[in-house]
This record gives sequence, C-alpha cells and structure tokens, in this order.
Amino acid sequence: MVTVEPIGTGGGLSLMWKQDVEVEILEQQQSFLEATVRDGRGFHIWRVYFVHAPASGYSERKALWQVLKEKVCRLRQNCILLGDFNAITSNAEKFGGLDREEWELRGFRDFISDSQLIDMGYVGYPFTWNNKRQGRSIVRERLDRALINSSWRINYPNGVLYHLRPMGSDHCPILVDSDRVRTKPRQRFVFDRRWSKDVNCREIIARAWSTNVEGSKWFKVQTRIMRCRLELLKWRRRSGSNSGKRIQHLQKELDRMGMADSFDAGRYAACEEQLKQAYKDDEVKGIENSVGLWKEEPGDISQVVLEYFKGIFSSEGAHRVGEVMRCVKRCVSDEMNKTLIRPISAGEENLRKRGVLSPTGCPLCGNPEESVIHLVAQCPFARAVWFSSPMQIDSQALECSSFIHWWSALMQQGQGYTDNAVWKSNMAYMVWGIWKSRNRAMFDHVGADPVWVMQHAVSSVAEFLKANKEDGPEKVILCDNRHGEQVRWQPPSSGLVKINFDAAFIQNLNSGGVGVVARSDDGTFLFARRVVAFELVQLL
Repeated sequence: MVTVEPIGTGGGLSLMWKQDVEVEILEQQQSFLEATVRDGRGFHIWRVYFVHAPASGYSERKALWQVLKEKVCRLRQNCILLGDFNAITSNAEKFGGLDREEWELRGFRDFISDSQLIDMGYVGYPFTWNNKRQGRSIVRERLDRALINSSWRINYPNGVLYHLRPMGSDHCPILVDSDRVRTKPRQRFVFDRRWSKDVNCREIIARAWSTNVEGSKWFKVQTRIMRCRLELLKWRRRSGSNSGKRIQHLQKELDRMGMADSFDAGRYAACEEQLKQAYKDDEVKGIENSVGLWKEEPGDISQVVLEYFKGIFSSEGAHRVGEVMRCVKRCVSDEMNKTLIRPISAGEENLRKRGVLSPTGCPLCGNPEESVIHLVAQCPFARAVWFSSPMQIDSQALECSSFIHWWSALMQQGQGYTDNAVWKSNMAYMVWGIWKSRNRAMFDHVGADPVWVMQHAVSSVAEFLKANKEDGPEKVILCDNRHGEQVRWQPPSSGLVKINFDAAFIQNLNSGGVGVVARSDDGTFLFARRVVAFELVQLL
C-alpha cells in the first residue's frame, strides 16, 4: 500500500494491491499517483495514473491537466488514467443544479484531445457522484472515469469500465476489466421458428425485454437481447423442446432397454413411438418450389433444395440488357470515357518506371488492386489508423463508391463534433499520414505503425491549431488577389517579411511555373526564386 496524506480533511490518495501483482510507484503528487503495472497475463506493462483532481478551483485542475498531458504525450506504451477527475465533458453528464460554464467544459475536453486520450465509456448507472440530497436539490454528475491511449485500446479491444453500486460514499466505485471475453466457449444460440407458435415463448420474450437496465442505449439493447436468449434457453430445457437432444435421449433409452435382462415390450414400444414422433417434429414437412407448387415427398423436397442452390450459383445468360441499361443513370460522360481509355502518356510511363504508379498492388497490405478508396478506407492499415484515433472511426462502414462520397460521409460524421475545425484538421492529417506511410513502404521499404501515424497526425493537428490561434512575429499572413485588379505593393507590419508569389500554366504545352519575391518591411529586396517549367500529368 502507498498513501498520499490529505491536506486537512480534503484530498489524499490511497493505493492498495495484491502481493502477486507487480506494481512500481514512479511519482507521488497531491492529486495523482504514477505507477507501472504488469497486467494479469504478463504480456504488457501499463503506465497508470491514479487521479484525484481538486474539487474546487479551476486553475488548480487546469495545472493538473497540463502536468498529466506532458507526461502522457511522451509515452509510447499502454497508458490509462482513472479516478475522480472532478470534471465533466458536457452538461449531458450532469443532472440537476446549474449547468457548467462552456469554458470549463472545453478545458477538460481539450486536455483529453491534446493528450490523444480516449474516454473508455462505461456500463451501468450514468452518474458516479451525487450530493446526497433529496428532491429538487439533488445533483448527480459523472466525475469518475477512465481515459486510455490508442495503444491500450488496441491491445485490449474488449476492455470495459463498470460503474458499481455505491456503498457508504457519495461516489460510485469504478472497475476496469481489461478483457471482458471469457475463455469458456459458448454454443451459438439459434432461435427455432417453431417456438413462436407457443404462447409461453411470446410471454417469456416480452417479460425479458421489459426488464429495467441501467447504462448507455447500446448496452441496454445488448443486455435485453442477452436476457431474452437466456430465458429462452431455460424455457427450452424445462419444456424439452430441443428435438435433437430429445431424439438422442430416446435412442439411448431404447438401446438400454434392448440390452436389459428383463425386456418390457410395452415400455419399449411406447419409447419407440415417442422417438418416431420426435423425428416427425424435427423433420421438414414440405417445401414450395420455384413455380409455387407444394412438395411433401422426401425425394421432391431434396430436389427443390438442390435446384434452388444450383439456380442462385449459376447463370443462364443475360436477356434484355438494353432495357435494364436504360434504367441505369449514366455517370461517365463521353469526354470522361475518352480520358479513361486514352493511351498512356510519356509522363505516366515515367511515373510508372519510377514506381509511383506501381502495378504490384497495395504496398501496405498486398492487395492486388490498389485504388484511392482502398488506400484511405479499405486497407487494413488505414482501418487501424482510423479506429485507433480518438474518434474511433470505422472507415469501411462509410459510403465507399468514390473518394468524394467517402470524404463527404466523413465530414457529415463531424457535424455533431464540438469543434468542426478540429474534426476537419484531424481527418486531413490522417489521410496525409496514410499517404506518407504508403510512399515510405513503396519507395523506402519501411514498415509503418498505424498507432504512430495516428499519434503523429493528432500532434500535428494540435500544432497547426496552436499556430493559427497565436499572434506573433512568426505568424504567416496570406493575401489572395483572385479578382485580378491592379494593386500596388504594400509593406508588411514591422518585423515581418512579405512574400509575393504567382504562377502560370500554358495549356497547349502542358507545362507551367511558379515564382516568388521576398521583401522586408521597409521594401528592401531579400531574394527571389523561380521553379522551372514542369510537366503536369492528369492522374485518374
């Protein structure tokens, strides 16, 4: 055990662990304990921060967020922060009393985002603290939680946080289970349609589904489905409606009576009749063929089944294709088709020789056909990058008919995000990181780590947003003159350098160039640069 003594009657920490658990205390502070813990399986070492944030004083909590962020951002191992943070991310995590101010909520959200952490979620009652009052004076909040990094989530995809029932405290205990999957194999549950004819079955389902469940909406649905399954299994065992087990039991009973010294013919005949009835209950009574005729003979039933599967796995040739095609909206114009079937240009051939347009497939996963939508959404490497991000995006579940549709679906998901600029920046840097990883794998033959790509993208977004929010001598000011009016050169502010640039493109020569000129705040010429004419190649 290790303790941090409270100041007066507030604060303080006490950490206890079993003797067979490997724990090393790295740092003790008034608001947190830092330790390394080896997991129960002995496979991974966690960096754990046990947190008890100050209850009053936003500045004290903000200072704690800064200390924890600096520590967490340097880590590359499994990391988890858990305890009483005395903060919430939104007023949806609060019931009763006055709403928290937006600036205070944003401070805690920024700490989670800037530290590249993921809220683990919870199972159970939504609030972990209450003020122990009654009526309209009661206030409940979700102050206790667990925050994890992407490495922890990847190594423990089934990890879950439970809100337990409070016992004498104004806080609920929280329990982290790193692996909710049990080793005991479970038999796959299959609902027998014949059960729906039984009134008792309908009553069991209605009673199980109406059970009160606390937790998130998805957890409520999962729990009710599980309870329906368990109650149906109990009912099936009690009623003996499992035909397979019933047949097996009767067959063993017949074998036992046949080998007995004293043979009871009447009992044997009764058991044999029960076995015939069980087979009759279990067998298919009849089936309708492709033209709507009902078949009950065993040979006819087998033939209908055989013809059905032969039909769905074979083709008799296409008929009246023109009528079908007239109903299909044309998406490729004649001009687009000419571009698609045109011969390969010299520039494209040069890129192919250099390996940019490699016909060998995706360098990240080995898929024989590489496309833009495969690279950013369907490649297992890309999916790992998106899922390990704080947004936990399933990139393959989005609209994937084209990159434009996929990107639009991705932007629509960000409409409910608190800061849309942060969402868009994260998405752009993720795509950029995946593209860079693809090029490194192809040209440099360097393996890529999806977690590193995600963390690098998130940190780049933080730097980008910080640079755009701060004013100073290093800030870049872009002036766009899209209307083509004649303008005179204007000096920049004192201490700044102004760079003017222009570009031109000659369409019939398929080439262009870029030039830049730099001057100081007093108009002194500093330098000029130009980019030689280059060939532009359209890549489809």
